Amino acid sequence: MQKPFTKAEKEIYSLLSSSLTKDQKYALNQLLITGQQYSISTFNWLMQSPAAANPKHILIHISKLKAIKKIAIPLNIGKTFITTTYLRWPERESK
Repeated sequence: MQKPFTKAEKEIYSLLSSSLTKDQKYALNQLLITGQQYSISTFNWLMQSPAAANPKHILIHISKLKAIKKIAIPLNIGKTFITTTYLRWPERESK
């Protein structure tokens, strides 16, 4: 028997990933790959904190924003999930 938390995680993944195109899923997977010329993945690079504000660091930050925009994740991807499914989980799990 699966634990409720594991079932919930699978349901979240299913709901969120069902609204993504194959290209978006591929782009998200590519974020996790470490390239030959870099020692970290693109995802880890995106997660790095911004450095002190100067022209070079601002350009790096803009590059990060462009990389995120290129994936084209729908802006409302989690909105429906949060308002409908998540609020009902405690009542479903207690039955």
